[in-house]
Amino acid sequence: MKPGLDKAKKIAARLTEQLGYELYQVELVRENGNSILRITIDHPNGIQHDDCEKFSRAIDPILDLEDPIPHSYYLEVSSPGIFRELRSEQDFSRFQGSLVKVLCNKAVDELKSHRGYLTTFNEHEITLTWESNEQKIPRSLIKKIHLDIL
Repeated sequence: MKPGLDKAKKIAARLTEQLGYELYQVELVRENGNSILRITIDHPNGIQHDDCEKFSRAIDPILDLEDPIPHSYYLEVSSPGIFRELRSEQDFSRFQGSLVKVLCNKAVDELKSHRGYLTTFNEHEITLTWESNEQKIPRSLIKKIHLDIL
């Protein structure tokens, strides 16, 4: 991780904890020739536009003061959204029973993409159910898993 980004992540982590949010992601990206510091926050009850605005107003002066990114950038605060990626065991627990889409590095039962309800998981595999079918997918083959909608 870049030193400036690491410092920005520490600032965001401190502030999310103080304000009662969870830090989902901090990234510095280039889009259309502009640098964007994108901070994604979460909360068990979801994130609304007002939450993003509150967090943005709180972190902006801290970033100005501590100046972790040595060049100009735009600050963007957002939620993970309805198609959020599941990254941690906490995410798996929180969204157990939810509809997910799984993209695999290698085919599992001849498919690299699977969709179903996340019914069980452990350190070795996840289980999806769809109608009366059950699909076990080794976690080592999962490239990405995110929430889905019908």
